[in-house]
Amino acid sequence: MEWVTGEAISSVPAYVRNKAAQLWAAAVGEWYGRKPSAFAEAFPALLRAAGASERGADMLARCLVSLDEDIISHETGVSEARAGAVKDAMRASGAVVDVFGVSLRCAASCSAAGSPAGGACLDALARLVAWADIGLLANA
Repeated sequence: MEWVTGEAISSVPAYVRNKAAQLWAAAVGEWYGRKPSAFAEAFPALLRAAGASERGADMLARCLVSLDEDIISHETGVSEARAGAVKDAMRASGAVVDVFGVSLRCAASCSAAGSPAGGACLDALARLVAWADIGLLANA
C-alpha cells in the first residue's frame, strides 16, 4: 500500500487512484472472502496507511467504496455467497471494527484539517454501517 499512500500519489490522477482501489477490492473479493489468511494484510496494511497520512485516509475511503460497489453491494452481479463470504470474513477477523474505528478517526481528523478525505471517509462509513452489525460498531 505504500505506493498509493506516499508523497508521489498527490500528483497521480484520481482515476488512477480509483483503479488502484478497484484492484484492491478485487483482490479482497477473490482471496480474502475465500480464505482470509491468504490475504491477511489486506485490511491491516490499508488501516496503517490511513492512520499515517491524509493520502492514506483518501485511499482507505476509495478502497472501501470500491469494495462496496464492486463486491458487497447486491447490484454488482457478484454472487451473494461471495459477498457474504467477504463480509463474514471481515466480521470474524475483527476487520469491521478496525475499519470502522480508523475510518471514524480519519473522518474527524481530515475534516478538522479541511481535507476532502474527511467527507470521503464518512461516505465509506455510511456504506459499512448499512450491512455491519451495529453491535460490532457501537464499541469501536
